[in-house]
Amino acid sequence: MRVVSVVIQNTKAAELDVLGLGEIVIDLLLKIPRFPNPDEKIYVLSSQKQAGGVTANFCVGVARQGLQVAFCGGVGDDEEGKYLRKILQQENVEDEYLFTLKSKVTPVNVVMVTKEGDKSILQSEHMRLTLPSEELITKEVIQESRHLHLTAINFKTAFKAVRIAKDLELTTSLDLESQVVKEYQKQLPELFEYIDILLPNKGGAYELTQTSNPKKASKILLNYGPKVVLLTLGSEGVLLSTQNEQRSFPAFQIDEIVDTTGAGDAFNAGFISSFIEDKSLEESVIRGQATSAIKIQGLGAQAPLPTKQKIDEFLTKIKAT
Repeated sequence: MRVVSVVIQNTKAAELDVLGLGEIVIDLLLKIPRFPNPDEKIYVLSSQKQAGGVTANFCVGVARQGLQVAFCGGVGDDEEGKYLRKILQQENVEDEYLFTLKSKVTPVNVVMVTKEGDKSILQSEHMRLTLPSEELITKEVIQESRHLHLTAINFKTAFKAVRIAKDLELTTSLDLESQVVKEYQKQLPELFEYIDILLPNKGGAYELTQTSNPKKASKILLNYGPKVVLLTLGSEGVLLSTQNEQRSFPAFQIDEIVDTTGAGDAFNAGFISSFIEDKSLEESVIRGQATSAIKIQGLGAQAPLPTKQKIDEFLTKIKAT
């Protein structure tokens, strides 16, 4: 197998393997026969409340693979915030830096999933209001971890965090979505200078680089400073890029896709968990893909996230076929 070579050293000793900085929300999950047309009423097939938020999903995925992980974010001073804290505790995700923000409302997102597994998400207006302010991000929050994984939905908070992380010699990864690109397009290159592993979805990558060619988009993103760009392409798989070479990884074929919500978060959790354990980039990509493939066979962003054992069993079965 051709190996993509790049060196990202993580020799820092710390109590925690990973700190995730970003969003945590309630997902009101609606299973629907199809997306409604304008001015049309359709019956919901089923509904349930689950914990969600891209960074919280990532942290739960990492914890289920046996690593020590903490979540840093905010919830409102309400019952929904207490529910989310309880979920993190049940999933063995450290909640010391889950800040309860007075007079704030915990965000509730509406997630609509069709019978084919396609999704649309309506994000709460409270989502940005419950992210930690940059004043809450201190050396003490970050110093007990080996790796920082984050989003940039609050740019000032993210920028402060990555600068502290690099001063403390942590490795870093950034989950990049199109909504962040649309808001912070001019500021993002400055942030990328502090990122080791950039994890954009194709919407975010194409929006920022103004090209829909994945190889060209990845090369442009590399020029901003990341050592590795992992462009997730849905059913088309993953493109791994370094300054030296690029390699495509086809997606695993799944017979029945139930829900693609959180598929990217699952990939990120699988990849970073493997990377933290000093696996090669190739092996880390494959384990990320396996994590995502297992997740999309279940309903919700967090409930179907697999353990390390389930990933091993999945890959063993794939090799045998």
